[in-house]
Amino acid sequence: MGCLTPSIVLLCACGVALSAYAIHVEHSKQRDEGYRAHCDMDETIACSHVLTSDYSRGMGLAAVVLGKDHILNIPNSYFGIIIYPLLLILGVASSYSKPLLLLSLFMCAISCLVSVYLLYVLFFVLQKICLVCMGVHVTNLVLFILFILKSRTLLRNDVSTDIRANGLRKKKAQ
Repeated sequence: MGCLTPSIVLLCACGVALSAYAIHVEHSKQRDEGYRAHCDMDETIACSHVLTSDYSRGMGLAAVVLGKDHILNIPNSYFGIIIYPLLLILGVASSYSKPLLLLSLFMCAISCLVSVYLLYVLFFVLQKICLVCMGVHVTNLVLFILFILKSRTLLRNDVSTDIRANGLRKKKAQ
């Protein structure tokens, strides 16, 4: 478990950096139509196109379901700015609390489901590749895997602690 928490912290920092860059690209493109992001390679690999599409705000669903002016119709990247620091805190704190670990797993599972939806939109609806988005989706998947490994390690440690405690009680009873 020793390397899991630092890995989680590092990935959360990467998630924040990717989200911040996505926000930068979106705002720059909105200010200047001629802006070309570093991740815009050609017509197909075009981050700025993806990050300014209707799907880049509220997952493309908030405007349709809740209205264009709803508070949840914010850039998807803002969710990353919120989620990754929370996962960073939970990544550290979950070493000491099963409920926080379960919350972390739940948040990561939701992030992965959102990533699957956004990957579908990316490839089949927009038919573009966004390198920043791909980085976020990979980050979500790896974080989920790391939290699963962390939970298995913590549960295994709890079981071995319970076994040792039960063994001590039996010896004292004899």
